[in-house]
Amino acid sequence: MSLKLEGKGVTGFTGKVFRFSDEQYQTMSGYFTKFEQDGDGELNMVELKNLVNTVAKKEGEELDEVCKKLMTKLDTTKNGGLNFNEFLKGYEKMLAQAAAEGDDSLAQLDVLHVAVKDDSAEKAAKEKAQREKEEADRLARETEEADRLAREKEEADRLAKEKAEADRLAKEAADKAEADRLAREKEEADRLAREKAEADRLAKEAADKAAREKEEADRLAREKEEADRLAREKEEADRLAREKAEADRLAKEAADKAAREKEEADRLAREKEEADRLAREKEEADRLAREKAEADRLAKEAADKAAREKEEADRLAREKAEADRLAKEAADKAEAERLAREKEEADRLAKEREELERLQREREEYERPTAEGKEVPLDQAHVIKLVLKGKKLDRKDGPFQKSDPYLILKKADDELYHSEVKKQTLTPQWDEFGLDVEECGGLDSPFILECWDWDNDGKHDFIGSVEVKLRDLCQPDKVFPLYNKKKAGRPLYKNSGKISVLSRKFLAFLKKEDDTAESFTVSFRARNLDKSERFEKSDPFLVFRHKGVAFAKTEPVKDSQNPKWEPVELGVKPAGGLTGDITCECWNRDSKGKNDLIGETKFSLRGLRKKSPQFPLINKNKVNKLLYRGSGILYVDAITPNQWATLEDVTDAPETEEERKAREEQEALTASKQKLINKRNKAEKKEQDKEARKKAAEKDAQDLAAAKSDADRKAIEKRKADREEAERKEEEKSAAKRKAASDKAAKDREEANNAASEKDKREGNPHGEEVKADGKYVRLQLRGRGLDRKDGPFMKSDPYLVIKQGPVELFKSEVKKRTLDPVWDEFGLDVESCGGSEVPLRLEVHDFDNHGNHDFIGFAYASLKDLADPTKEFRLRNEKRAASRAFYKHSGKITVLTYRSFGAQKQIPLEDAAGFLVRFRAKNLDKNVLFEKSDPFLMFKVNPVTPQGVKSNADYPYIVAKTEQVKDDQNPSWQPVELYKRSVGGNLDAEIKVQCWNLDKKGNSDLIGEALVTLRSLNGKSPQYALVNPAKAGNTLYRGSGLLFVDSVELRSKEALEAAEKAQEDRRKEAERLEKERHEADLLEAEKNAKTKEEAARLAAERKAEAEKEAKEAEEKKAEEEKAAKEKAQEAARAKSGAPVSEEDYKPVIKEVPLQEAQHFRLRMRGKKLDRKDGLLGKSDPFLIFKRGGNELFKTEIKKQTLDPVWDEFALDLVHCGSLDEQLLIECWDWDDDGTNDHIGNVNVTLRQLAGPSPVKLQLLTVKGKKSGKLLVNACKNLALVNEKKAVGSYTVKLRGKNLDKSELFEKSDPFLTFRAGGVLLGQTSHVKNSQNPKWEPVELFLKEAGGYDGDILVECWNYDFKGSDLIGEATLTLRDLNKKSPQFALLNPAKVNKNFYNGSGLLFVDSIVANPPKSEAQIAAEREAAQKEAALREEQERVLREKIEAARRAEAEKAAAIRLEEEKREREVAEQQRKEREKEEEERRAKLEAERAAERAAEASRLESEAATLAAQTKTTVVEGTPATVTTKTEGFTAESTETTTTTSVVSTPKSSVELPDSDICAKCKILITGAAVIINNQKFHAEHFNCKDCNVALAGRNCHDWEGNYYCWECYQKYLRDPCAGCGKLIDGRQVTALGKVWHPEHFVCTICKAPFSGSSFKQKDGKAYCDVHFAREFGPKCGVCQKGVGSGITFNGIAFHKEHFKCQGCLQDLKSGKLTDFKDKPYCNSCYDKLPKDERKAEEKRKKELGRKK
Repeated sequence: MSLKLEGKGVTGFTGKVFRFSDEQYQTMSGYFTKFEQDGDGELNMVELKNLVNTVAKKEGEELDEVCKKLMTKLDTTKNGGLNFNEFLKGYEKMLAQAAAEGDDSLAQLDVLHVAVKDDSAEKAAKEKAQREKEEADRLARETEEADRLAREKEEADRLAKEKAEADRLAKEAADKAEADRLAREKEEADRLAREKAEADRLAKEAADKAAREKEEADRLAREKEEADRLAREKEEADRLAREKAEADRLAKEAADKAAREKEEADRLAREKEEADRLAREKEEADRLAREKAEADRLAKEAADKAAREKEEADRLAREKAEADRLAKEAADKAEAERLAREKEEADRLAKEREELERLQREREEYERPTAEGKEVPLDQAHVIKLVLKGKKLDRKDGPFQKSDPYLILKKADDELYHSEVKKQTLTPQWDEFGLDVEECGGLDSPFILECWDWDNDGKHDFIGSVEVKLRDLCQPDKVFPLYNKKKAGRPLYKNSGKISVLSRKFLAFLKKEDDTAESFTVSFRARNLDKSERFEKSDPFLVFRHKGVAFAKTEPVKDSQNPKWEPVELGVKPAGGLTGDITCECWNRDSKGKNDLIGETKFSLRGLRKKSPQFPLINKNKVNKLLYRGSGILYVDAITPNQWATLEDVTDAPETEEERKAREEQEALTASKQKLINKRNKAEKKEQDKEARKKAAEKDAQDLAAAKSDADRKAIEKRKADREEAERKEEEKSAAKRKAASDKAAKDREEANNAASEKDKREGNPHGEEVKADGKYVRLQLRGRGLDRKDGPFMKSDPYLVIKQGPVELFKSEVKKRTLDPVWDEFGLDVESCGGSEVPLRLEVHDFDNHGNHDFIGFAYASLKDLADPTKEFRLRNEKRAASRAFYKHSGKITVLTYRSFGAQKQIPLEDAAGFLVRFRAKNLDKNVLFEKSDPFLMFKVNPVTPQGVKSNADYPYIVAKTEQVKDDQNPSWQPVELYKRSVGGNLDAEIKVQCWNLDKKGNSDLIGEALVTLRSLNGKSPQYALVNPAKAGNTLYRGSGLLFVDSVELRSKEALEAAEKAQEDRRKEAERLEKERHEADLLEAEKNAKTKEEAARLAAERKAEAEKEAKEAEEKKAEEEKAAKEKAQEAARAKSGAPVSEEDYKPVIKEVPLQEAQHFRLRMRGKKLDRKDGLLGKSDPFLIFKRGGNELFKTEIKKQTLDPVWDEFALDLVHCGSLDEQLLIECWDWDDDGTNDHIGNVNVTLRQLAGPSPVKLQLLTVKGKKSGKLLVNACKNLALVNEKKAVGSYTVKLRGKNLDKSELFEKSDPFLTFRAGGVLLGQTSHVKNSQNPKWEPVELFLKEAGGYDGDILVECWNYDFKGSDLIGEATLTLRDLNKKSPQFALLNPAKVNKNFYNGSGLLFVDSIVANPPKSEAQIAAEREAAQKEAALREEQERVLREKIEAARRAEAEKAAAIRLEEEKREREVAEQQRKEREKEEEERRAKLEAERAAERAAEASRLESEAATLAAQTKTTVVEGTPATVTTKTEGFTAESTETTTTTSVVSTPKSSVELPDSDICAKCKILITGAAVIINNQKFHAEHFNCKDCNVALAGRNCHDWEGNYYCWECYQKYLRDPCAGCGKLIDGRQVTALGKVWHPEHFVCTICKAPFSGSSFKQKDGKAYCDVHFAREFGPKCGVCQKGVGSGITFNGIAFHKEHFKCQGCLQDLKSGKLTDFKDKPYCNSCYDKLPKDERKAEEKRKKELGRKK
């Protein structure tokens, strides 16, 4: 039996291709599914026998033999089973081979005949004929397809050749043009030479002028001919370029088609991915919802727990208060302190005991059975062991691939069990595992059993899930179907597989060692790790993290992709417990320090204890790559639990008093032993030296006895005397060295003590009077030398000092950064607190670390008596280093710089203190960024102080102090900060807001938390404050942002503060004097070294000008001081006499005050060696800008052409700058004329630094950190406004503006000012006409309405316009600001502030300000009424003027609109007339065309009839008329039209009788004699079955056909392939078409780009590939009107400038001008009447100018 199949092909024995039909494919699939019973996806031998027995009816040995052959031939994988792929692909091959070999046993297995068998022979024959016909048609189509492909290839080759030819022609044209250009240049050079010779000849021979003119004319003619030739060549090049562009277009269209097909495929792929992503997002949303519910439950529990803890805390607080009260009532203070210490120690021990008990309880809670006992009944079981099996699971890796299933058992969101992965199976059987009954919630608590398909890329596929109970799993013969919710809606969906239980055990276990472990020692290995570099192996190591915190790490393994690491210990607590998520990251160590991530995975400690656990490593950066399959596998070789320590085993128990004493005694004993060892070493050295001297003496005695002559004896004695002399000198030198060192130490100590004493005297002796000895209070300053390095071999330490007396900490110093020789600040100790002067104190030095784990450097013991000895030094010892190093000496030394004794510590009462030096520290601050530590600093803010006290309703606007920034520390300790009592108005109970900020890398500050303190509370006993962030306070789980502690508070008296400020002021004045002298010396030196006299004179002039300026300033200052003294004397005399205050004394006085009281700062600054920004030889034009937080405070003037500018004196206000310690940004710029100023450099500074001792030097840095010059502060005056309490009612202020912005580009502004306070208008100036630098009339501002001296006044500068005024800029100021010396304010426009290069809208200056006495209410009312009347009158006048101007503008607009409407009407009429003419021409042309077509058709019909009659007569055939067919040909042209030709197609029937036919009866296609029906077209004959479409092969007999290049096409193929689409609508063109702009159009779609009117054969103009009618082309691209700047179609041209007729007006009367009735005056048109009115002398001058230029009117 032979088999003929169709569909999916296999190669048969005949060599032909056979294919399965869909019906046969379904049959094969049905057989496979029917007999594959065990669900493993393969036919085993038993299943194959069942199939063969059922289909072929074979039995016994024959059945075994046939099945054995089948299995041998079809089983390509040799695994003993046939999958569907083998069964489908190998089946037909086997049958074909069997038929070829004649093996009937196999050939009879053609089971497909069941599906395709047909009992009717007639039906079989019909199907055979149909197949043969289809095969013939297919072959014909393939042949035609090959022909079409060949033609396409030929067409492509032709286009390529044309493109190459076009490129060659373009290149030749370019070469020719280049040669022509060179020729023209040569001719131009020759022409210049001829012109020069001609000029020489003109000077010599005037008679040859005519000949030269003729030669010039000939040359111009030749140039014209050459230009014409070049134009023709350019047109030829353009044509070739267009042909090349057409070829490129065709290639681009082919590429675009392929790109669109690819985009469609990509779109389908993306849609599939998007659907998958949406499904995953839905699952993720469900999971998040569950997690949110769980979080809400936990939050509620946490809130309840917090409430209980608060109650407990309140109770403990009450008990602690009671204990404190009892302690306070105790009579003996020392006993009370001891009891308090014991209580604190007991509390600490109790807390630690509670913590240990909690750990013990956790250990007991985590205890689980481990050691297996005997089997028990189900209800008594602790653990149930199960073996699960899956059956008929879904395929997730394609229709022919099996899945890689694994199981997950979940209880809520907790994972109970995670099975291993079973590879390539649909019937997996997983390993035995155990479930804890308690963890599962009991036998009847439900949990979820999920089945997943594992994928290499980590995107595992969900198979199905089912909800089960432990009791159900323990029931025999129970099966659990898996369901997938995504498939639940499918019609035939039942389930995604089944899970059954193969075995179960019920066990009672003993305690499990895993759950009592403190840590686990784990051995890891990996396999097939990714390579970070292609040709090098990796150096992998592992990092273990819990919640982003690394807690363990392995060592790298060199050059290995399959590493095995050393065991690593993983702690249970750092890992978050046994079930806490651990992120394991595998990294490749790089020699450059840039480690590369290989991959990561997640597991828990409980997951590591499973049988043979393995974890895929996934690199998140590679997951989305197409071929990524993971970065390796991580295996666990061994894991060993390490047991918990019980309460009895804890070694870190709290230290008792006896243990502490024993430890300190041991340390002291060790120190004394070391001293003894040192003494012994010295003694041994002395003994050795003594022994050496003794041996030398004995040797001398022996030599002396052996000496034979006096000379020898004298030499020996001389040698002995020299040795003794050398020893004596060495001893004297050592003694002198020791004495010098002792004297130097004593001298240094004395000098340091004297300096400290002098400082105390200047500050008013804040510590009391010094005494020689037996003082009760001492002050010391210590220094370290040669300390150990604790931050690495090349890094220095950050040491700080701690002094203890027993367990009590007496003092803790500040941290000194990056030094091994620190000098700590002076500090004080109370002798009684130290236990006396002879009690040893413990000096400890630590290295500060940001993470809080400070490193211990060493310790030493010394009493106050030892510290008073200037010759002593104290060596630091570290026991750990001493025990581990053989040659350990010490860890550094401590020496005493100053030691002063006082009779008693000077106690300053809290109420009398003026300053508070406070040291703060914080603990457990919040992190603003998740994985980064903070850089915290403190800021102190207060409310404003008024005569009535401190405002309580303000939001703490003033910054009074600020600490430094501590890098990367959540437990920072800051340097002491000074707070002043005057900043809170002298009120110790006024609140101060302390804000803790984090300064991030971008320079922005994020609030961590804040607290309210008072100066009184800071002096309390161990004060601490909770930091709270207001933005987080509303969160349910928020528990604060950290704690703030006060380490120490030092009170400072008013006298001490004044003395310190006076000393600082003296230093500043001295520095100013030195800077002045240095500057004068620099000027003299520069004048001396001047290269030219002019430069020397200029420098001398500058020095003289500066000297005069300084003298003038000194005189002004002296006058101000005299005036202030005089006013003070007058004020005192007036107060004494009771005289009234005069009007002259109303204005407040500004005077110099100490730094802490200053409100304003007047500065003089200069630059030095600034960068050059105007070229290598040019200088800069520098100016400064002061900014605070992005807001501009002040801008200096511009100094032209200098690199060492000296700017004028200017002022900065404390309120605007924030505080003395607020960071200000100083920017230095180079001014440019075009407004693009160049940046020179920046520097950050505070007011306190600017007000420091002059000169203050500031380094300018560019954005890239490069030095760009220096800024120096020559002088800074600290000023304040006084005498504010005088009787002032208002101020009359006169203001002026400078460089105001223009609201309109070519017009000046009409500016005026308004003054507002709290939205209420205080006053307004009149507007100044046409001025950018206006001076306004004085305006009166009332003190009460302005809100006092510090009330904010909004000054707005407007540009007056009768339609509505435009804002120029605004500034906010106070009356206090207006009273400053030479105040100026920057005007800013809020709408322009964020624009680039915006530098303000101008400056506002105060010319004068006069204080006015208070006025009565009647005076104020009368003045206001008069002002209102004046304003009303002014508004009325403006209204009338606005109405007149508006009426004139409306009339002008109406006139222009009428003219425009008239012009548009004329244009529409012209367009309509043109359209009608085009339509008429079109109708005439169509009629003519139709007549021609009718004539042609009639002629063709008659010709065909005659030919048919002739042919009928020759062949004696009968002609039967067929259906007419149409052939369409395409022509191109600018106004091309389609030409239609109709040809009659006839079907000819020939009799069957044998007739001798001529050659014309041959078919034009197959070249075979026509014996049946025939088709005749275009004098050609075809068989009816051969007259088909060239493309789709459809029969054309009786249908319309279309002829193209000798081939015939149906209408659909003609439209599809052979016709061009319209460039306007994109549709194929049927009929008339227009070719223009290189494209084809429907005639109605080829329209003007603007008006959309069709051209219909009329002319058009093109621009940039677009077509325009004449009217709109002139408007868009023609000359522009000189008035409205719009295109002029038909207008007037005057002096080369085009005008619309309505815009061409006289420049005098603005009336319309008519052509010929105008006069040109200075290139402007005037009517004759206006021209006659012009000044006569100007007209004559203009006429003379025209005559000179040879022009006529």
